[in-house]
Amino acid sequence: MGYNRLVGKKALKKRIASLLKRISDHELKINLEKLKESPDYGLLQHWQTEIDAFKANINKAKKRVQS
Repeated sequence: MGYNRLVGKKALKKRIASLLKRISDHELKINLEKLKESPDYGLLQHWQTEIDAFKANINKAKKRVQS
């Protein structure tokens, strides 16, 4: 296994961890927003859309790590 391949996998694993953290942060924001008397549903949808994109990116990165 070449040096560049190891660096690439390490970077991908770091990216996955970062995206998982962002998902956690967004889920917390969603839960806090839902507790408000008048939640901003546009904001809730925005955060959910970002979570979906983060999950898609995680899946792509995982496939690259496995190859």
